[in-house]
Amino acid sequence: MNPLVTAANKANIERLFKLHFNREGSSLNTKDNGVLDLTRVQPEPYWSTNHLLMKIRKDTGELMEFVRGDEEAAGAWEGLNGAAEFAGNKIVLTSPPGGIGKQVLKEGIRDVKLAATAAGNIVGKQMIYLRYDRENESYVRLILENNTVTVEQKTAGRLPEVLFKQELAPVSWQEEDLAFDKASVYTREQTASGASKEMEIPVNIRDSRRIEAVLQGNVLKLTVDGEDLLDGLEIDDSISSGRIALAGQFSEQNEKDDIYDAVFENVEITSLGAKDGRSAMVFSNRLSGWKGLARQAKLTFDGAVNWVIEHF
Repeated sequence: MNPLVTAANKANIERLFKLHFNREGSSLNTKDNGVLDLTRVQPEPYWSTNHLLMKIRKDTGELMEFVRGDEEAAGAWEGLNGAAEFAGNKIVLTSPPGGIGKQVLKEGIRDVKLAATAAGNIVGKQMIYLRYDRENESYVRLILENNTVTVEQKTAGRLPEVLFKQELAPVSWQEEDLAFDKASVYTREQTASGASKEMEIPVNIRDSRRIEAVLQGNVLKLTVDGEDLLDGLEIDDSISSGRIALAGQFSEQNEKDDIYDAVFENVEITSLGAKDGRSAMVFSNRLSGWKGLARQAKLTFDGAVNWVIEHF
C-alpha cells in the first residue's frame, strides 16, 4: 500500500475507533495485539461448519466439538483424522490443517463395488481407498485432484505407485470466479497469458464427478461420469484385504487456507463377496422416497434464493 495511504488510514482509525479489526487472518487476538490492529477470520462461502471450527481450533489451540450430523450414518465409520459431518446424502469430510482427513468404514470388505459423487472444490484432493490396511499401510487409492483422476497402489513397506492418471473433461466457470482477491479480477485471457497452469482453476470452483469403482479379485474397473476409464487394471496380489476409506487434503495452490472440505454424495458401498454369490449393500446414504423428495425440494428452494441474491 502507498505509504501516504497507510498514514492516512492509521490517523483516521485512531481518530474514529476505540476497537478496530484491521486485518484478515487469525481468529485469535491476545493482550499483545494492538486494539486498533486486530485480526479476523474471513470465512469463504464454501466452508462447512466444521471447516470454520477447524480454523478456530488451529488459531486458538482450543478443543472443538465438531458437528457429526446423522448419528446412525456416522456410526458406520471410524474417524482417523479431521472431522466428518453426515448430512442427508452428503458426507462432508474436513481435513486437519495441512493434513489428511480420513474416515474408515468399520466393516472390512475385500471384493467391492463403490459408487459416490465427489462434489467438493476442484482444487484439493478427494480420495477413495479400497482395501485400506492400516496396519500394513497398503491400499488401492483413487484420487480426484485439480480435475485429474489418479489410481495408485501401495504395498506394505513401499511407496505409492501410480497405475493410471487421466485429466477429466474441462470445467467451466465465470470470469467473476477468477477473483482471487477482492481487488483483483482476471479475465481468461489474462489467466492464460500470465498465470501458471495450476492457477487456471480458481480455488473456489466446485464440480461433481460420479465415480464408480469395482475391485474384484485383483482386477479394478473404474467409471467416471458414465465413461469407462479402466476395464481390467491388475493390482498387486498382496493387496488382498482391508476396508473402505474416504479422505480429503488441501492443495498447496490455496495459499490462504490449508484446511479442505471433501464432499461425497450418494455413497453406495456393495460387498460382492457374499457366500451365496449375491451382492449385499453395506452402506448407503442415498435418499429415496419422501426423504429424497424433501431433499430435492430444499435444494430447489435454496437455488432459487441464491439466484435472487446474486441477481437482485
